[in-house]
Amino acid sequence: MNFLVNKKNIIHKLPIVLKGRPLHSTDRYMPFFIIGSGRSGNTLLRAILETHPEVHIPPETYVIGKVINDYIRYSRLPWSILLKIILAEFEYYPEFATFGISLRELYNKLKETPQKQRNLAYILHKLYIYHARSVLKKAKCWGDKTPMNTFYLDKIYSVFPDSRFIHIIRDGRDVVLSYMKMGRYNTIQESADRWFLSVQKATKFGRRYPKQYIEVRYEDLVRSPKKTIQYVCDFLGLEFIDVMLRHHEMNLNLKDVEIHAHHEKVKNAIHEASIGNWRQQFKTEEIVKLNARIGPLLDQIGYEI
Repeated sequence: MNFLVNKKNIIHKLPIVLKGRPLHSTDRYMPFFIIGSGRSGNTLLRAILETHPEVHIPPETYVIGKVINDYIRYSRLPWSILLKIILAEFEYYPEFATFGISLRELYNKLKETPQKQRNLAYILHKLYIYHARSVLKKAKCWGDKTPMNTFYLDKIYSVFPDSRFIHIIRDGRDVVLSYMKMGRYNTIQESADRWFLSVQKATKFGRRYPKQYIEVRYEDLVRSPKKTIQYVCDFLGLEFIDVMLRHHEMNLNLKDVEIHAHHEKVKNAIHEASIGNWRQQFKTEEIVKLNARIGPLLDQIGYEI
């Protein structure tokens, strides 16, 4: 049973503070966000990084964009009420059960936050660290792997101006094939549109913040895993360790992976078997349609058409 209540029931006729609270303060946090289109190897990269003792990436939440909007909208409310609104977005998310925690204890701790630390970055940082401790991980660095965050990059940057972004890119034709197989979208057009918009938004964001953004090809990750993972570790300021090449041998606590059939292959060793399957699976007319929609962007980012 959630301890939080619906925000519609707690904001009615409440007093407000005179000035809205900031999104962040002079305290700096350096989380990282794995972004890009779904079905691009995001979950594989999460599993690989989760093997590192200094890193923690919890299950997907899909609510960060909404949390930021809520915080901006309700930041003048009393701190205890604002906390309930923000934490409720997480607890009411349908798959929050995969986190395996209640936020009651965290809420009680955050209620006592000193005035100068009362900002959204502090709340989110404490939430992710709280989850890391719940799975007995003493992480120094936390990240988030939610492809939907690709559509809220500017908002995330406004909360964490020192955050880092890892854009994992995969051939859009293989992404569309994977979307269709899992039943996420009903048509090739819908699947292609999702890949196109995700990659377009992420690459545009990366051009504005090149020092805090890298691109990782899925194909490079599975063909040259050590070199690619080393590159990611260097970007995050982490020491590469060999166990990162053997995530499938580790007893990783990836709760949301366990409940979704489309994540099943993440449990396997790194392999190349999923590269280029679109060539055999799509009909000629489907390939023509795909190339018409995403061909120019594929060519722009270096894929052969």
